[in-house]
Amino acid sequence: MGDRGPTGTQGPQGIPGPTGSTGMPGPQGEPGPTGPQGETGPTGICAPRAYGFFYQNDQLHISGLYGGLPIEGQGPHTADVVADYGVFRLFQPGLYWLSFTLNLPRAASLNTRFTLQIDNVNSPGTSLRIEKSAGEPGSYQMQALFRAEGVTSFRLSSSAAFTIAAAQAGDTLATLIVRQLEPDSAP
Repeated sequence: MGDRGPTGTQGPQGIPGPTGSTGMPGPQGEPGPTGPQGETGPTGICAPRAYGFFYQNDQLHISGLYGGLPIEGQGPHTADVVADYGVFRLFQPGLYWLSFTLNLPRAASLNTRFTLQIDNVNSPGTSLRIEKSAGEPGSYQMQALFRAEGVTSFRLSSSAAFTIAAAQAGDTLATLIVRQLEPDSAP
C-alpha cells in the first residue's frame, strides 16, 4: 500500500440535527441590590370623624319668629355632634356637609323661609323658601358646606312660627344629616 495522500478541503456544513432535551436548571443566582425608594403616594381618604342623623316624626312646631326647627329624634351619631331642641353643636373643627329634607303632608300649608344660622349668623346661600298651599305635595331639600373653626353651633331658622302635624302617626317630617368631610388640619 502506498503513502496516504493529502487531506481534501472541508465540505459544506450539514443540516442541524434535532434539539436535544432540556437540561436541569442551574442554581438560583444571588439577589440583586435593592432599588431606590419610590415617590410617596397620595394621602388616602380619611373616614369622617363626626357625623349625625336626626329626624322629626309626627309634628313640626316652631313657637317663635326666627325660631330654630326642633329635630328631636336621634339616629346614629358621634358624641362630637349634639342636638339640643333645634340647636346642634359640633365639637370637632373641620369641613362639614349638611343635608336637610322637609316632607310636608298634602293637607299642610306653609309660607316660610328656612336659613342655616352658624353661631347665630345667617350663612350665605342657604335660604330655603317654602310657599306651599294645602292640597299640594311638599318635599323640600337644602344642602350646605361650611367650616367649623372650633366648637360651633348651628340651627335651621324659620321666618315664621308654625305647627304641622303628620298625615299619619310615625310619618317622618324632617331629617338632618351632618357629616364631617375633613378634620381641621391645624394643630
